[in-house]
Amino acid sequence: MKKVKYFTNIDSEIVRCELCPHRCELKKGKVGVCNVRKNVEGELLALNYGKFVSISIDPIEKKPLYHFYPGEKILSVASYGCNFKCDWCQNWAISQEIPSYEEYSVNDLIEMINNKELKMIAFTYSEPLMWYEYIYDFARKIKSSKPDFKIVLVSNGYINKKPLLDLVEYIDGFNLDIKGMSNDVYKKYIGGSLEPVLETAKILYNHDVHIEITDLLVTDINDSEKDVENLSKWIVENFDDGIPLHLSRYYPNYQMKNKATPEKRILTGYKIAKKYLKYVYVGNIMLDDKFINTYCPNCGNLIIERYYTRIKIRGLTGELKCSNCGQKLNIEDGI
Repeated sequence: MKKVKYFTNIDSEIVRCELCPHRCELKKGKVGVCNVRKNVEGELLALNYGKFVSISIDPIEKKPLYHFYPGEKILSVASYGCNFKCDWCQNWAISQEIPSYEEYSVNDLIEMINNKELKMIAFTYSEPLMWYEYIYDFARKIKSSKPDFKIVLVSNGYINKKPLLDLVEYIDGFNLDIKGMSNDVYKKYIGGSLEPVLETAKILYNHDVHIEITDLLVTDINDSEKDVENLSKWIVENFDDGIPLHLSRYYPNYQMKNKATPEKRILTGYKIAKKYLKYVYVGNIMLDDKFINTYCPNCGNLIIERYYTRIKIRGLTGELKCSNCGQKLNIEDGI
C-alpha cells in the first residue's frame, strides 16, 4: 500500500479522492468505486501499489497500436481495479475482482526490463489509471536513466485534469477506449460520464502523445451508423483525420448478454468511419486482411501488412513516407 497523490481531507473521518471524476468521499475503512483506494485512518492509500496480476511480452499491435513502433515487442503488465463498471467488461476478472497477484517494486520492474532488453512497456488489461502512483513512480525513474524508453497506456481515460497533466509528460503512446459518443450510454451501462474522457483525449493530443482510439461496438447499445459517424466526426473536428480508429467486435461477457455484434454492422461502421478518417481498422473478428493492413491514404499503396500479429513493412521509407507517392504517414518512428 502507498499513500496516494490526490485526495482531500473533508474532516477527521472522511477523505475525498481527487484522481478521477467520481471524486469518491470515503469514511474510514471504505474503498472507492475502483476498489483499490481506501481510507485508512484518515489517509487515502492505494491498495494495489506494486501488485501485478499479469506480465507478458506482446506484439505492440495487440494493444492495439498499429501506428506506434510497428512490429516491436512490448512488455504488458497489469494490476487490478477499475473506475468503470461496464456491463460488458472483457477483463472483469481483474477489473471487478481482486485476483491473485505478485508484488514487484519499481526497481524490480526496471531490472526485469533491463534483463530482457525491452524498449517499451504497456500498462493495460485492467484500468492503468487506477494504478496511478506506481506508474508515476516507475515512469519518473526509468525516464531519468532511459529517456528514450517508451511508456504506453491502454485506458478508459477517466481521470481528472491535474493528475493527467502531471503524468502526461512521461507517456509516449495511448490507446484510448471511447465507448461511443452518448453520455446516456456512459451513465446507464458504464457508471461514468463521457465529457472527462473527451477532455483526456484533447490533453493527450495537445501534449503530442501518440493516440489511437478503440470503440467496442456493443450490439444495440453503441453500434448504430449514427454512433460511429458521431465519433468519427468528433475525431476530425477536434484533432485530425490521421488518428487511427479501431472498431472492435463485442462478444457476450460479464453481465451483458446481447448477441455478438453482427458482422454487417461492423462492416457498415468501417465504411462510415472511412468517409472521415484515413486509418480505420477492425478488430476481434476474422475478416479480409484489408481491414487490418495499413494503406497509403493518398495512393492506396500497401504500407504495413498484418497477419494476426506477424508484421511486414511493405511500402514505408525511412522518412516514414509512402514508398510509392511520398505521402507523409502518421506512423511513429521505430522501423
